[in-house]
Amino acid sequence: MEPEISVIIPVKPGENSIPALESLRKTDYPLTKIEIIMAEGCQPSRQRNMALKEAGGEIVYYLDNDSLVEKDLFRKAAVHYENPEIDGAGGPSLTALDDTFIQKCFGYIFSSYLCASAMRAKFTPVGKARLSTEKELILCNLSFKTRVMKESGGFNEKLYPNEENELVNRLLSRGKKIIYDPEIFIRQSRRKNIFEFIKQLFRYGRGRGEHLWVNFRFFKPLFIIPSAFILYLISLIFFRPWFYIIPVYLYAFITIIASLLVCAANKDWKALPVLPFLFLFTHLSYGTGVITGLASGWAKQYKMGEVTVRKIKKFSDENF
Repeated sequence: MEPEISVIIPVKPGENSIPALESLRKTDYPLTKIEIIMAEGCQPSRQRNMALKEAGGEIVYYLDNDSLVEKDLFRKAAVHYENPEIDGAGGPSLTALDDTFIQKCFGYIFSSYLCASAMRAKFTPVGKARLSTEKELILCNLSFKTRVMKESGGFNEKLYPNEENELVNRLLSRGKKIIYDPEIFIRQSRRKNIFEFIKQLFRYGRGRGEHLWVNFRFFKPLFIIPSAFILYLISLIFFRPWFYIIPVYLYAFITIIASLLVCAANKDWKALPVLPFLFLFTHLSYGTGVITGLASGWAKQYKMGEVTVRKIKKFSDENF
């Protein structure tokens, strides 16, 4: 028997075009078992928490406003909840099929090991369904038992982005079990240009730096490697003996090899001249963001703003 699902989508004030809402029309899950809750505001963590209070389904499913849903998404996710020990389930966000060449290149970067290490599973199917951690789960395609979410207190409203990382860490520390399933996937369009891409990576890094102020015990050395690389590059201004420059050549060699592997995996050799530069932009942007988050997170002022919650569907197909 299919569980009732509350789909929560945060949107910006006045936003009219919502791709996620349109894609939900093709779901093969019983419409009588779905409610959609829109939360309008300027702070997604708070928006999701306010929408959670209105959720009446057994499962709460979080999507972004641009998450493009596959028709069998909810059925595949619901299967995992047949196991009473499972508290959450999610999968990757794949690149939209109709994205432009440069957008697909951004997707290649996200799905590469050099960019994201184990976190690449957030952006490409990796392995089989398994118990997982925040390294593989992404909030634009993530579900939980509604009871578990309400008992947890929801997302930390001081964090955006990276709020799902803190939440998942907190739930796992309390003995909860969350599944990563590569077959439970949505699609999203990547950023439209290099400037938006750089801004996105900077924001991810800043969120990670701020996350460390919220709970430092989840710190991993991997998160600050790009920041250390930036500090190393700055040091080259003052100290440049021949042996000290070796890491630069090593980095260039690694990015070229990684670019070749990515092009081979995706059968898109046109991307080869672009990818080494995107790897560099990725590491510099993310590393700068982490430094910014670490430097400012302790004193950051949080403006929550007003949130308007609206149920546009309550277990029926009316007005859908």
